[in-house]
Amino acid sequence: MSDNLFFGIFLLFGGTSVVYLLFMVSIAAEVKSRLNIVDVVSDYVRLTKAGSNWKGLSPFQKEKTPSFMVSEGKQIWHCFSTNRGGDVFSFVMEMEGVDFRQALRILADRAGVSLIAQHDFAGGHDNSPDRVRSVLSLASRFWQKQLWSGSGSLSALKYLRDRGMADEVLRSFGIGFAPSGWRHLLDFLSSQGFSSQEVCRSGLAIEKDSGRAYDRFRERIVFPVCDAMGLVVGFSGRVLPASDDAGGAKYINTPETPYYHKGKVLYGLHLAKQSMREKNMAIVVEGNMDVLALHQAGFSHTVAVSGTALTPEHISLLRRYVEKVVLFFDMDRAGQEALRRSALSCFSAGLLIDVVVLSSGKDAADLVVSDVSSLSHAVDNSTDAMTHFFDQAFSLHDIKTASGRKHVVAELGELISAFSNPVEKMFWVERLCQELSLPVNVVLSSLPEQRTSSIKAVSSLRPSVSLDDFSVSRPSVLARSLVGLLLTNSHLWKKIVTRGVSDKIVSVDPLLSLVLRLGRQVSFQTEQLWEIVSSEDLDALQELFHRATMDTETLSFSERLLRVDELLSELARESLRERRVMLAKDLARAEKNGDLDRVSRLRKEFSILLQESQ
Repeated sequence: MSDNLFFGIFLLFGGTSVVYLLFMVSIAAEVKSRLNIVDVVSDYVRLTKAGSNWKGLSPFQKEKTPSFMVSEGKQIWHCFSTNRGGDVFSFVMEMEGVDFRQALRILADRAGVSLIAQHDFAGGHDNSPDRVRSVLSLASRFWQKQLWSGSGSLSALKYLRDRGMADEVLRSFGIGFAPSGWRHLLDFLSSQGFSSQEVCRSGLAIEKDSGRAYDRFRERIVFPVCDAMGLVVGFSGRVLPASDDAGGAKYINTPETPYYHKGKVLYGLHLAKQSMREKNMAIVVEGNMDVLALHQAGFSHTVAVSGTALTPEHISLLRRYVEKVVLFFDMDRAGQEALRRSALSCFSAGLLIDVVVLSSGKDAADLVVSDVSSLSHAVDNSTDAMTHFFDQAFSLHDIKTASGRKHVVAELGELISAFSNPVEKMFWVERLCQELSLPVNVVLSSLPEQRTSSIKAVSSLRPSVSLDDFSVSRPSVLARSLVGLLLTNSHLWKKIVTRGVSDKIVSVDPLLSLVLRLGRQVSFQTEQLWEIVSSEDLDALQELFHRATMDTETLSFSERLLRVDELLSELARESLRERRVMLAKDLARAEKNGDLDRVSRLRKEFSILLQESQ
């Protein structure tokens, strides 16, 4: 136990008994010893190995070049872009917006360390967040017992097995059964010392006007909904076909609570995240049963939304783990509408998207019983999302008619305009032009200029380089980040100059050109560089040097070199991107002017540039 952690606990719990203080100190030390900070941080940040450390994009601000580092050996983290750092407790406190007590609760549950609630020492109160967590956890265990050895073992368990669900999968997801009756859960939790008000606050009971409460979930199969760390935050209940409530809603969910927000959680993420990281891909389905079915079929990287299309918060969550998403939604109208909305959000966020199409019209859960090989084949042979939408649009509308063409351009134009990457956008514009034999400028002018607020919200989640420091282009910002990094280490500066940098990159920014050109002349020494540059360049270079020095003070030479290579690669991509954008504009002008020879030449050049980006 570090002195800092002990002091933090003392400040937070100093008003309580010495016994309780010592208890918290020992518990915190035990939790730390059982957890690897890399595993915890990976639930929030997509980490990659960088020498002996791990790196990722800062979770605290948007950036393109990773500045967030985790030391597995020291069990600490540091964000160089925001100058924050600490241990596993401080990280969870930052990410979850909680105090140390709540962070300890979260991490203790993850580590399997039992906590004695504070009220056992000093008369706690019903409003404690820890009490709500306990209600959710106990309810989940109570309902699981009902499924396996209670009243649900005859009806609910039989139904799930008849649907093809294996016992191992049911147990791993913690599936339970809420028996019929009005107060089974309330009575159980009351026997454990919880009031009906606490159960209502957890979303598991409903209070009548008379003040008497009753169970929210009755005669339903219960699916615990967990956060990324595996802590129960809510529940979803499916009615049994033969139950008295079969005429009601097929599914009911926990209402919005401080812990459960339908648009912010992905069902099954805690069990899928490791497989998602390994495959760099996630399958997203609509229903809880579909998640169980696909996990059972071997697709353990599957998660589900809860009766809604992907939200900006879902996209942000997925981006922590993967770069590609496979959408597997129902083939009915509602499912296809959710598919389109989700695809729009993913395109805007820069995610790669595939779509699974089932010709049978059945869902994944049905195929586990009837034809699991067809299910596996459909998932393994998913289609590129835009190809799917192109095929769909051209099959629905007659492009021989003006009306048909108008609808095709409108439907596909909305999707194309959502792409955040201009190269991808122009690729699909070209494809649409070829399919309809239309000039590029006609299609470009038909693209919606304004996206919906939800798409704008997702677009804001994309990592980008801040332009606040310099009113210049994004490539120039990358170039100046590179300049600062080179100035921090003379060996690094010399290595890059000796290795050589392409003229296209050198010409991006005058400061980069200056530093690379003068390197040998000043023997790669900043002190000598300061003496020969103009006062204006001196101010800019010293500012870059000081910022980079602060950001990289703990990085080894190899880690700095890796960051330089990443910046150079990104600059090369940006250079290609700008050339494509300029070429697209030239192509549009040539088509508008009817210059067919120039159009033919520019299209060939554009095709070559597209191939270079692959």
